[in-house]
Amino acid sequence: MLLPVNPNRMELLKLRKKLVYAYRGHDLLEDKLKQLLIKFFELLKETQKLKEELKIEMKDVFKNLSVVRLLSKKDDFLDSLEEIKIDTEINIEEQTLLGVKILHLSLEVLSFSYPQNEFLDWELVIGKWVKILPRLIKLAQKIKSCQLLAREIESCRRRVNALEYLLIPSITQTINYIRDKLNELERAS
Repeated sequence: MLLPVNPNRMELLKLRKKLVYAYRGHDLLEDKLKQLLIKFFELLKETQKLKEELKIEMKDVFKNLSVVRLLSKKDDFLDSLEEIKIDTEINIEEQTLLGVKILHLSLEVLSFSYPQNEFLDWELVIGKWVKILPRLIKLAQKIKSCQLLAREIESCRRRVNALEYLLIPSITQTINYIRDKLNELERAS
């Protein structure tokens, strides 16, 4: 596709500069895309590993919670659930990874309390839950980071393809057209 330009030497010089910048931009965007893909797959492996670990630990917590529920009456269990208090603090840091703003969350459990009941073992359930909670927040942060990186990869891939298949060929075609026109004018004169 030819660009709408007048076939003269000034336009030819401008288009040659534009072509050099387009090639340089294409190379830079390809490098960025490769790095984004590397980071994405590293983060994806970490996320899947953490997810599998938490899945096993969560089954254990829910199993213990089910035992506590079976050993108590429904009303007593619900009242006991309302008495559970967990004080937390979330720290949020914003970092930039290859132009993508990623939030790093860290949850700190300051204190927790649970109902004291001689028949029910809340300590086991709440203790394990408090250990898992920061890692759940970390998992959520990693999943969101994967989503943000995937969106950036898609955008970067579109730009690379636009340069490679639209802009660079059209500039090259226009340069050839102008060169041919200028050669015709030289032969005519």
